[in-house]
Amino acid sequence: AVIEWCGGDRPDDALEALCEQLLHRDGAVRRAATRVVRLYRSASRLDWFREALDGDALAGLEPPERQRFCVTFGRVVGAAAVAPMIERVEQRLPVFGRGPGCRQVRDGAWVLAATGHQRALRYLKSSLEGKNRARREACAEALEMAVGVQP
Repeated sequence: AVIEWCGGDRPDDALEALCEQLLHRDGAVRRAATRVVRLYRSASRLDWFREALDGDALAGLEPPERQRFCVTFGRVVGAAAVAPMIERVEQRLPVFGRGPGCRQVRDGAWVLAATGHQRALRYLKSSLEGKNRARREACAEALEMAVGVQP
């Protein structure tokens, strides 16, 4: 009920409080906060989302939960997320495509797809031709999500 009430006013303070709930230990709270936070469009939340993505709060989440967070990031922050997430996807990866770098690339690709921004989608498409398998797979999965899957 409190989350619904905050969503009606939509001041920056409410958005900040709601974003914190995206990292709550209870999955039901995270899902409820996601529904409300996705109503916002605020490039000012870029740093908060980036810090959360890089921090330990998401480390224990299963891929569907991480994907939900990344989609929310892309939808809320929008075009402001494109350049930093392209940089994230472009990072150097291990030859065999394992490790935390691969997870970061996948997260970045999900954020890019969720922005719906043309530059982001063009980048994801162009990455399908790249040499690194993990990056290609992450971008292909993100493009599939952008076309129709709504996590």
